[in-house]
Amino acid sequence: PGTASGRPTTGSGHNPDTDRAPDASRVTPRSTPAGGGATEIAIAFQTEVEQVTSPTHDLAHTTPRYLIEDPKSDHDLIVRWHAKVPTQGWVEAEANGTGFAAALITGPAAAPHAAASVRFIFDRAATTRGDGDVVERAIVRALFGALTANDHAGTASGDLRAPRDLQKSSDDEWAKATGTFDLSRVLATAKPQGAPLVLVTDGLVADDAAVIAAARQLGVAVHVIGIGAAPNRSLLAAIAAATNGTVRFAIAGDDLAAIANDVISDATNPANAVAVSWGTLSANSVVPAQLPRIGAGQATFVIARVQHAQASNARAGGDVFALTSFAAPKSPVGATASAGALARRWSRMRLDELVATRNARAITEHAMTWGLVSPYTAMVAVGDEVVVEGGVKHTKGVPVSLPAGMQWQPVKREIAFSGGELDGVPESAGGKSDGKASKTSAHDEQPAKKNTVPKESPPMKDADEGDNVADKRKLKHDYAPTTPKAPTANRPSAQPSPDSKSEVDGGGKAEDDAAGEGRSAPEPTVAVTGAASAYSEDLVLVTGMASTGRSVVFDVALGAGVAYRDRDAAFVSMLRVAAEHEGPLLHLGGEASLWLDGSGHVEATVLGTLGRHVLRHVDASLGLGLHLGPGAGPAADLMLRYAFARRSSLWLYLRYDAALLFHDGASDGQHTGTVGIEAHF
Repeated sequence: PGTASGRPTTGSGHNPDTDRAPDASRVTPRSTPAGGGATEIAIAFQTEVEQVTSPTHDLAHTTPRYLIEDPKSDHDLIVRWHAKVPTQGWVEAEANGTGFAAALITGPAAAPHAAASVRFIFDRAATTRGDGDVVERAIVRALFGALTANDHAGTASGDLRAPRDLQKSSDDEWAKATGTFDLSRVLATAKPQGAPLVLVTDGLVADDAAVIAAARQLGVAVHVIGIGAAPNRSLLAAIAAATNGTVRFAIAGDDLAAIANDVISDATNPANAVAVSWGTLSANSVVPAQLPRIGAGQATFVIARVQHAQASNARAGGDVFALTSFAAPKSPVGATASAGALARRWSRMRLDELVATRNARAITEHAMTWGLVSPYTAMVAVGDEVVVEGGVKHTKGVPVSLPAGMQWQPVKREIAFSGGELDGVPESAGGKSDGKASKTSAHDEQPAKKNTVPKESPPMKDADEGDNVADKRKLKHDYAPTTPKAPTANRPSAQPSPDSKSEVDGGGKAEDDAAGEGRSAPEPTVAVTGAASAYSEDLVLVTGMASTGRSVVFDVALGAGVAYRDRDAAFVSMLRVAAEHEGPLLHLGGEASLWLDGSGHVEATVLGTLGRHVLRHVDASLGLGLHLGPGAGPAADLMLRYAFARRSSLWLYLRYDAALLFHDGASDGQHTGTVGIEAHF
């Protein structure tokens, strides 16, 4: 939204910066249905849980982890579970005896209400078309159904009337075409007249600060229901916090009637003030400093730094509960700060509160100390230098994926500025942005240290160019050694300004120092995405050398089966060792096997192999070579392998071997079937 500022743009998006969205060029990336990179997540629970499910993704369970794969990263991941032993509080102890305490504070159950008045705002923008519109229509009907005949309902500025009358007019309007929906102006012009507001939206806007300010000026609680596959959760939570309202999210398959009943209960009943007393722990720096409103059936997480990290009791809302003590677990690989889980969570929540103060110095110092992305800091990928004579430099933005289920045709009609298209697909929508994940601060303040606090994200390599990196087992080998560490307060990055980064063509070579192998590598490419949001968006960092597709996997297998030779059957056991060179399409390798039959005879095979992925978690391979033993001759095998889980090192295999053996002037055919376990290294 807004008028083009005329100043040089600060990002690579196709929309210019405007007076209402000073960072519009950063939040309008190119988008295409074929865009988006893959995401893989592993979740491990510290305490015992059950009924772990996800309504949005497939979950694979490999004890003790749950694995999620999203090939396009185009919709939010939601995971739900039940704790076997309900726990409300934890204390994470650090080596020096201090630590962090956390408590899960629950809200009340939904309560009936007397006659009340409620106003509604329903987002009808183009970005809600498709799957979001289906959920929105259903939740709107559920909201009207949760009101009683004695209640009064209205739009943001219209007259209050009976809920049934407002529902009828809403149904009539739903089928009509709507103009561009401008959330900040709708809120700015609303006249609630003391009635609480219920806002149903996806929050995909480019002027977040204006939306929050407009909501705060209303002087009433705004209860938000987020819809769509990828709503702007951080903005919607900020609207609720700024107005003492609540926030919930609804997706297809949820109990929408229950959600609506809880929202109406919150809107028509006074909020309950809740405070936490930490007992003997000597707590300080509690986040959130002011507890948000906890709605019916909801809970919120509160964390404090404590001087005495020990098991204790705490009190909240008149209830006493135990705080269980545990040692801070080892930081995961790639963590930007060597701190426990509660400490990292505290640092993120504390940063959110500092961002609200707009104190650039305090924000920068905190973010650098804890290795966080903020409006004034970013992750910088560190690659190897390449010197190329006569090369041509160019940079390309990486297209992102449109949110799953969104209809891009209506979005296209709402484009405010002519910025071009990618394969006929729109790249953003006028007053709305589909580039939520790259949302950055609208602040124009300059960083204190140029080398550690970049002004904008580095250029990113086009997803369709470069070497084929589709083979995911290859990614595990080639990319793991090159993961960079984030700059910290004591270790400023020596990386040049991101503005100088580029992709170089010209056949240059670089040494893979991180891997320590000294092998020749292709030209490095760097891709960095950082959600430098003013409202708590986690970082996604992807970096690495463009792969040549060369990776070697070693296998050791044990198996048993039955061999048929000369109409005689015999039990056999097998030990096999193999090596595979994994290319982008086919795997080439060799293997050697030892066979022992029930009579104590030892035989062997030496084969060359050719294999490839054929199904999810399934490989197939064909081998040709020589069989040695009491007789010798040509041999062949056909093998199917099944991985127990994504990136598992253990495989189950089923194998058939055939050989034509010559001995004593005669020949025999031998057929063997085996099944076994194979380990990859």
